[in-house]
Amino acid sequence: MGTLMGKPMGELLTADRTTTRATDETYKSFITNKTLTIDDLVNRFLELLLKIKPDIGGSQDIKEYSNEALKEKLNAAAWLLAKKPAKELLDLLAENGFAWRDIARMVNVSVPALRRWRNGESPTADHLNSILRLVALVQILQNDHDISDVAAWMEMTLTSDAQVTAIDVVAGGHLEDLISLAAGYIIPEKLLGILDRDWKKHCKSNVEVFEAADGEFGLRLSRMEDI
Repeated sequence: MGTLMGKPMGELLTADRTTTRATDETYKSFITNKTLTIDDLVNRFLELLLKIKPDIGGSQDIKEYSNEALKEKLNAAAWLLAKKPAKELLDLLAENGFAWRDIARMVNVSVPALRRWRNGESPTADHLNSILRLVALVQILQNDHDISDVAAWMEMTLTSDAQVTAIDVVAGGHLEDLISLAAGYIIPEKLLGILDRDWKKHCKSNVEVFEAADGEFGLRLSRMEDI
């Protein structure tokens, strides 16, 4: 059985007494099935977290466990892709509709670096791992969360209050949190709070609604001292 944060999954499920509220049948199915893959185990674990979520009140421990589970899921998917050359992996991303500038940003390299790798030059191990995890992320979003056009989905802003996209989230290294968003474990505002606790302040608009003398409403720029 896999481990999370250095502990067996079964131990994590019994570490908090609130987890005993999960049904016996679900729990026994999780810990006794010896034929499950890592991906299956992670999915079962996350399902259990959703079942007990109302009882634990958003425990920080549970958040850490779920992030570790998603990291294991992402790493397992990336490992399955590890035999593919960098050029093929990059072509897969391009075929899914990603612009080269966005791929470069999410991998944290320049567009010319991508061009060299597509021409046969080998990326460093760290950069190859970033590419693998990005392709794995795209596949997880497609296969597990029914997002058919991942590139378009990732280009959209998370909320109307902040010009932050899923591409920004990945560029910041929060791949697991993005999967949590796609799965419905967290809402966009929660994810923005993970990225920046003061995001509302930093994303405050310089446009305000005002009522004119004739009683009609309009838009105008806020005074700079109010921003």
